[in-house]
Amino acid sequence: MHAQKCRLRRWLEERDRAMKLSGFLLSLIKEIVIPIAIIVTLIGAVIALRWSLEHPLQAFCEELPQGALMETVIRDAEASGFIALRSGASPERLDILNHEAPFFRLACECEFSSGALRSKRLLQAD
Repeated sequence: MHAQKCRLRRWLEERDRAMKLSGFLLSLIKEIVIPIAIIVTLIGAVIALRWSLEHPLQAFCEELPQGALMETVIRDAEASGFIALRSGASPERLDILNHEAPFFRLACECEFSSGALRSKRLLQAD
């Protein structure tokens, strides 16, 4: 009878230790793992959004051939869904924006000489 009580007591103590450990793990998951997972997910979403908004304009800008006519560049940009803005200060400069919204905007800045593309570069437009 005494041996059974000792075994029962040991079993209860082991169960209590296991319950405390599982409570600790549950607390750890609730307080640390879940918030970190949420933060990582949000950062991943911002990176994916940024890449999806910037990559098409970057590819478009890189593919523009030297010597292309300004009218051709404007037509191709608008056909691709970009916004082409002529600079008021310089008629030989053209900015192509990936979208109108104020966040994550990129501009492909094109400079022309005698109507032909001389240089291009990708800039942050915000």
